[in-house]
Amino acid sequence: MGGYLDGEGEPGRGAVFTLVIPLPPATGGLEQGAAPDTADPAGALPPSFRVLVSEDHPANRMVLEILLSQIGAEFHSTEDGQQACEACEVERFDLILMDMQMPVMDGLTAIRQIRRREQERGVPRTPIILVTANAMPEHRNAGVAAGADGFVTKPISVQALLTAMQKLEMAA
Repeated sequence: MGGYLDGEGEPGRGAVFTLVIPLPPATGGLEQGAAPDTADPAGALPPSFRVLVSEDHPANRMVLEILLSQIGAEFHSTEDGQQACEACEVERFDLILMDMQMPVMDGLTAIRQIRRREQERGVPRTPIILVTANAMPEHRNAGVAAGADGFVTKPISVQALLTAMQKLEMAA
């Protein structure tokens, strides 16, 4: 992408990493005649739209949190499927973004557990989108079989997330 990654560290003290990527300025917006795929994503969701992010990798989790901030969503993040299931026990979410491969409990197991609890309690089904690097048809099929409603591959963009949400009729 024409950038660079640099790092400096000292054992026992920590490290600092710098990533520089020359990106063109963002274009589009809400101007009259703007194409839908270049429209400003801010305000794309109703107020207080709550999203659970379950992603074990800190950088990937941060990317999802930044994307969700850009579209005006509130979010709660977990690092594994078990934590995601526990969060669903105490809070209701409008959407769950679930990684497929995580420690402690993988995303597919977590989805099955969330679906089972929803059914046992007779509560509405929470839309779940798998966000994963596993892009093969068998991965999609496994996600659908577990109870996922959508599928987005990494690396993810605001547009890919909004498109997946629109397929679930969540974003304007």
